[in-house]
Parts: sequence; structure tokens; C-alpha cells
Amino acid sequence: TIVDPDALPRAQRMHYHLLLIQAKDKCNKDICDDTTIVAEARDYYLQKKNWEQAALAEFCYARAFDCCNDKRAALKAYLRAEKYAEHTKDNIRKGMVQNNIGWLYYQQDEYEKSKQHYYKAISYLATTANYKYRIVSLQGLSGCFVLMGRNDSAFYYYDKALAIAVTAGDTAMQSSCLHDMSVTYQQRGNFIEAKKYLEKAVALKSPKDYKAPLYFSYARLFRAQQQYDSAVVYVQKVLAMPKRDTSIDAAAYYLLSTIAASRGEHAQALGYYKKYVQIEAKIKAAAKEQSFAGIEEKLELAVMQQANQQLHIEKLRIIIFALVAIVVALLMAVWTYRKYAQHKVRLVGVEKRISELKSVAHALENEAKEREQQVKDKEMTIKSILQQRLDLIKKIGLLGENIPDSKKKEVVALLDQVNSLFDHTAEKDLWNVYYRIADEFYGGFFTAIRTQCPDLSATEFKIICLDILDFSNKEIALFLHISPHTVATDKTQVRRKLQIGEWGSFKVFFEEKLAETTGQNLRV
Repeated sequence: TIVDPDALPRAQRMHYHLLLIQAKDKCNKDICDDTTIVAEARDYYLQKKNWEQAALAEFCYARAFDCCNDKRAALKAYLRAEKYAEHTKDNIRKGMVQNNIGWLYYQQDEYEKSKQHYYKAISYLATTANYKYRIVSLQGLSGCFVLMGRNDSAFYYYDKALAIAVTAGDTAMQSSCLHDMSVTYQQRGNFIEAKKYLEKAVALKSPKDYKAPLYFSYARLFRAQQQYDSAVVYVQKVLAMPKRDTSIDAAAYYLLSTIAASRGEHAQALGYYKKYVQIEAKIKAAAKEQSFAGIEEKLELAVMQQANQQLHIEKLRIIIFALVAIVVALLMAVWTYRKYAQHKVRLVGVEKRISELKSVAHALENEAKEREQQVKDKEMTIKSILQQRLDLIKKIGLLGENIPDSKKKEVVALLDQVNSLFDHTAEKDLWNVYYRIADEFYGGFFTAIRTQCPDLSATEFKIICLDILDFSNKEIALFLHISPHTVATDKTQVRRKLQIGEWGSFKVFFEEKLAETTGQNLRV
């Protein structure tokens, strides 16, 4: 026993309320005051999207209104439960909802609509083990066919319902099916079959509250056979029952009125008829208030409008997402274009720099070529001067050869005079030009040698310079007007003086010495 249900956590409290109202409904206790707590449970489960429990809560909500005779509210709740149940695989709940909707339409004499819901109920329940609701749905469908004047169809479904009840061994459901079949036979005027089926129904064990319909059927059967006393007895039994439907009361007083009229008891018949009219007026007034006309259509319209609103919201959401996507795409496009423009600007700058570098490289290449040409020109200048001098010396030397004796003395005197003039004027200028050009071209290399080695004689210095320029001993001898042997001897003496190896290179020696003493990398 739960002392204080409100102290339970919300989830357990909602579950408790549902169990409580189901138990009360099963025991035929009043559940009219439980609509508030059931509605709270329904809203809780809807919020949690627990469709099974939401459908159950809405079904219990509808049952509460049904028991309170608020048929309109009950129908609306059943139709909502139908929508919630569509989200589940609970065919029992779906079948129960359809059955109860069918019964509400049946009570409003809307047999065609009632029949459609009973068909749905039977279809759902055929896949389940809940035979009772399946039997009830088959009975309801049969009742629709009876009231529509299609008795053959009614008996077909009555037989199916009875077969299920027999298979299940449920005597109460068997009694109910037999009673319905008895009523149908009675309406067809087959009183023998009607009495036979009614006796079978009464003989079976059934709930006490089901006795009233059975007794009333007996009363009608006896009235049809003009057995008025027996009919009145069974009507009195009906009216003495503690729990009965108001429609049975109305039918009972109407039957008593017809019996009294048949007996000539008109005053009594009028009294019974007044009671019948009063009860019937209340039933019709209640029925008028509970008219179902357009309820399902209105609910479907409301559901459709809600669906349309939801669809509109979805469309707006899609449009918003699309607009956001477009804005993002535009921003990406602008960003990409900006990056492309920046890249293009950088690319133009790079191309400009490349062009400038090419120009610089071309200019440097031209400058290098010019310098190379200048070097070549300078080298040619130095060598050409010395070569001209060497050629001139050779020519002068050749003039003294192969001369006849008669002219030899005269020629020798002339050559001495030319040599004297050459030595005196050109020789000094030639070496001055040579030293100047060589120092300019080689970065002061030869002046540096003279500075580092002041002990060298003029002839020794000239031999070193000509050797560095790759002139042979014979060519050096011609330049200096000495013999090749003297040149070789002088070179040996200079190597000793400078402490160079016997075959050491003057060029390598002076490059290393000048680099060591001056820190300059002078090269020839």
C-alpha cells in the first residue's frame, strides 16, 4: 500500500495513477473525478514521447468521461488516443480504442460509422490474444447489421463471436452472444428459437449486472406471445435490479404501458407511458447535448490544421536553413574571391618581381659579359703590348743574320743605333704601361710584390712578372736582351733568395704570401 502517492518521484507517480484508474474501472467503481490526474499523466507521457503510455492515459481519460455520460468529451478523447496509438505496435490498445468509438456511434444510431470502427477493432484484435474485446467488437458489428435490417450478416458475426467464446471457455461471453442471437430471432418473429437461445444464455454463468438485459428479453418474449402475467413478472425483476441502464428503464415502462393497454387498463397504461416519456425525454436531452455530429470531422480538421501548421513551421525552418546556407555560401564565395584577388595581386607582384629579377639577371649577365670582355681586352692589351715588343725584338735580331760581310759592319752599327733608341725611349714607357695595366687588372698584385720584396733587382722583378704571365725563358731572354741560360740562373737565385722550392711556382708563392701578409685574396 502506498501511503502518500504524491511523495513518489514524478515518473512513478504517473504510473501509479494509471494503474489506479484501470483497477477502479475494472471493478466498476466511479472514475469521474479522476480526469485531472489522468490528464496530468497523459501530458507527462506526451512530453516524454512515450506513445504507448500516452495512448493508455488518453484511453483512461476517455473512459472516465464515458462513465460520467459525457459522450462528446469521451469521443474526442478516444479519437486522440487513436492518434497516439498509431505511433505504437500495441494492437490491443488500438483495437480497444476502435471498439469503444464504435460503441459510442452505435449509441447515437450512427450505424455506418459504428460499423467501420468495429471492423478496425476486429482487424487489430485478430492478431492478439485478447479474445474478450474481439467478441465484444463482433457483437457490436452484428448489432449494427441487425438495426440496419441485415440479419444474415448479423448471425454470421454472432456465430464467429460465439465460437471464440466457446473456444476460450468463457461462459459469461457465451451467455452474452446467445442473448444477442435470441433478441435477433425475436425481432424476426421466431419466438421458438428466441426462447431456446435465451434459455441457453440464462443457464450459463454470467455477472449479476447482466441479469437485467436477460430478464427484459424474457419480458419482451412473453409480451410477444401475449403471456402478460409472465411478462410483467420479468419487468418487475428488471426494475428491482440495483444497477441498470436508463434505456432499460425506459423500455421497461413502455412495455408495461403496452401490456396495460392490451388488458384495457388505460389509466395504468397512461401512468406507465408518462414515466416512459419522462425517462425518454431525459435520454434524448442527454443525447442532444452529447450529439457527435461532426466531432470526428472537427477533430480530423483540427489535426489537419495542426499538421498544416507543423508543415508550415517545417517549411519556414527549411527556408531559414536554405537562407542561412545561401548566406554562408555567399560569404564563402566572397572570402574565396577575396583570397583569389589577393592571390592574383600577389601573383602579379611576384611576376613583376620575377620580371625585375630577370632584368637584373640580364643586366648582371651583360655586365659580367662586359667585364669578361674587359678582362679579355685587358689581358689582350697586356699580352699584345708584350707580344709586340717581343716580335719587334725578334725582327731586330733577325736583321743581324744572313748579312753579307761587306754590309755587316754597317748593319750592326745601324742596329746598335736602333736598339739604343728603342732602349732609351720605348723600353721605359713599355714597362711603365705594363705595370700600370697589370696592377689595374690584377688589383695591385705586382705593386704588392714589389712592396713585399724590396730586395729584388729590376731585372729579377721583370723575370718574376714575365714568368707569372707564362712567358718562356727564351721569350724572357729576348725581352731583357740576355741569354736563356742567364734567365734560368736568375730564376734559381731568386728562388733561393725568396726561399722557394727548386721548381716552385712564383705565381703560387706570391698569391699565398700576399694572402698571408695583407689579408687580401689577390689572384693572377
